[in-house]
Amino acid sequence: MSKPASFSAYDGLARRAALAVPLAIALFLALNAIVGALGRNARVDLTQDGLYTVGDATRKILSSIDEPITLRLYRSPQLIASAPVLKTYSERVDEMLRAYASMSNGKVAYEVVEPQPFSPEEDRAIAYRLRGFNVDRAGAQGYFGLVGTNSVDGLERMEFFDPRREDTLEYDLTSLVKRLSQPRKPRVGIIDSLNMFDAAGQGQRKWAIVNILGQAYDTGQLTGPQRAFGDIDLLMVVNPRGLSPADLYGIDQFALSGKPVFVFVDPVVEGILGRSQKPPPLDAVSSNLEPLLSAWGVDFAPDKVVGDRSMALRVTALAGRQRVLAPYLPWLQVREANFNHDDMATAKLKLMRVSSAGALSPKAGATTTFTPLISTTADAALLDAKQVVQRPNPNVFLDAFKPGGKPFAIAARVTGPAVSAFPDGEPAAEGAPPSDAPKPPRLTKSAKPIHVVVVADVDILNDDHMINDAGQMVSNNADFAMNVVDTLLGGAELASLRGRGVTPRPFTRVEALEQAADELYQARQSALTADLDKSQQDLQDMLAKGADGGGDATALTREQQGMLADLNRKIVDLRRQLRDVRAAVRVEIDRLETRVRLVNLLAVPLALLLMGLLVAAWRRARLARHVASRADGGGTTS
Repeated sequence: MSKPASFSAYDGLARRAALAVPLAIALFLALNAIVGALGRNARVDLTQDGLYTVGDATRKILSSIDEPITLRLYRSPQLIASAPVLKTYSERVDEMLRAYASMSNGKVAYEVVEPQPFSPEEDRAIAYRLRGFNVDRAGAQGYFGLVGTNSVDGLERMEFFDPRREDTLEYDLTSLVKRLSQPRKPRVGIIDSLNMFDAAGQGQRKWAIVNILGQAYDTGQLTGPQRAFGDIDLLMVVNPRGLSPADLYGIDQFALSGKPVFVFVDPVVEGILGRSQKPPPLDAVSSNLEPLLSAWGVDFAPDKVVGDRSMALRVTALAGRQRVLAPYLPWLQVREANFNHDDMATAKLKLMRVSSAGALSPKAGATTTFTPLISTTADAALLDAKQVVQRPNPNVFLDAFKPGGKPFAIAARVTGPAVSAFPDGEPAAEGAPPSDAPKPPRLTKSAKPIHVVVVADVDILNDDHMINDAGQMVSNNADFAMNVVDTLLGGAELASLRGRGVTPRPFTRVEALEQAADELYQARQSALTADLDKSQQDLQDMLAKGADGGGDATALTREQQGMLADLNRKIVDLRRQLRDVRAAVRVEIDRLETRVRLVNLLAVPLALLLMGLLVAAWRRARLARHVASRADGGGTTS
């Protein structure tokens, strides 16, 4: 008995499907096993800055390790189970550390320790001062931290892997490994007048930048009448005020010896100004480092502040009786385009904040090379520092603003040959008794090319410019300082890992709309205000003419009333136009926000729907071709 051709085709398909299902399951399980064994660390990184990709700097540091390093991850299963947000993060930490071990040519050993309550492993976690968390009502502790050791009793630790720092995980791990691979930490000596370190008996905590520097370097404050420069590798001078001639001479000789110097000066230190009840004199809130800057080939005007309309932060200002947002020219946000991308210290930075910064420029006839690191846009001008100290309404600066059409350098690297700022030798210390102690040979010119970085803003080191209340980075200010120290000391690898994990992501399109509205608002306000001033002056002239010329007072009064009515109409029209400008930009921003929300809500469902339609169409076409080919082959008989 023969079967219809269509039935035979269906019967053949059924037998093949019955065979294909177990084969597909077996293939799926085998593929999972292969991927689990060989592709544990495989991932696709779609973030803009490549936050989840191991960088070349990490590979270079791992390949250069000479002595063995052991990394132990203390991870309590109870803690991970009780905090779901830690589960995914712990897997990423584990994957990253396994990748480090595999890239190190056997120099990095990686272990996972699961400390149980009251166990020897928990005792070691406590001894390493890892942060513990309660995991049950009985008070049992859980841990999620890292301890690294080397062959010479060096120890580094991360007391807790905070998920809020996930975007800086690679930098944190790589810097820990780098510190363990160094025979000793380079010494950084700091001269400052801002009490950045703990002040004994005053209850002041260290600034965040001091703690950050202290993680990578042996950092200390240089104090006392005789500062010891000889045993440090890098000198930081922050807000130099009240330095003695002997101090200046010591800095001069240190730089001429070829050792690196990192200097922060400022025409207006906002951190000091903000604590003043009334505007202080300019010399109380400014700092300079003359005659050393001139000897190094740097010009710095301590009475001028850089203002930039395109980079300015927006603050509350008064427009008549209305409160509006207006750009405050002395307070700037530095964006990616304003960094020197050819210098490792600034190549990867995205966002910095500076406040009332000064301008740097190369001195005429200098023998050194001046390389800007941070610059303004061409929409910038120099403001009077004395006026900045008065904290006027932002519109005061905007009304008088005339951009110079060229950028100003806020930070610069200075290298090359230089001469001493003290050609007559070491200045005599006042009141110091003569000493027979041998002194180092005096340098009248640089023994090696000097290597100095000068920043014309002290406020970039303030905590409120770096971190939020939760300790998260809100700018690249700390990254910049660390990168400069790294490059000055000859280790620029970590600089390429910093600057990728800043929390804020600026809405550049919205800011561009607001800036355009500000410029239009200011232009209309200035033009209409000038028109009103002219009308008022005309009115005064007419009043004076009527009083002196004996004219028709009644007619003049009518004319005055007409002009007053015109003035009132102009004032009303001015306010209406200014409101229209603000309303127009708000409408455009609201439209943009609506479009972004629609994209966020609909993009993924539409993409999945499109993929499903494409797959369905492909399957239908494939089935149609198969049925057609079977029909062309004819029926079968049984």
